[in-house]
Amino acid sequence: MKIDEFFALHKVFTVQEFISCLGFTSKKSSTLYNLLAYHQKQGHILHLRRGLYYSVPKGVDPNNCPIDPFLIASKLAEDAVLAYRTALDIYGKLHSIESEFIYLSKKRVMAPFVFRELKYQAAAIPTALKGSDIMFGVESLHRMGQKILVTNLERTVVDVLDRPHLSG
Repeated sequence: MKIDEFFALHKVFTVQEFISCLGFTSKKSSTLYNLLAYHQKQGHILHLRRGLYYSVPKGVDPNNCPIDPFLIASKLAEDAVLAYRTALDIYGKLHSIESEFIYLSKKRVMAPFVFRELKYQAAAIPTALKGSDIMFGVESLHRMGQKILVTNLERTVVDVLDRPHLSG
């Protein structure tokens, strides 16, 4: 796959996805990081945070490029599941001006991440699901050609009742 094709198919991508699709043999390759740095300097991609990039459409100024915060939140962890106010927003049920995007992850909850005044916050898996199937009530949606995991509306309602401070 050519790099332009990769950028067109992956609005938000990790270094690992870049390596897999383009056939690099090592994550420590200087060629890999030089290539990413070159495309970032040319305005083809935006560096969001360590190991995470956003593809800029051709002809668009990278500083004013509209971003999709749902795609970014879905890539902040390997097992990210959009939940709480973020899931409500995806389903069109949130009527709030807050700009915080919540995702669930099994990994240790990290400090919030801010990009372009949008806050991305990891939340721990609800304790009621820790011993059972943590993917209960999670569905896969396609957004701009990429798959994202989101809690379904029923689970979102139950999760919001469990942690109302994350609902917006």
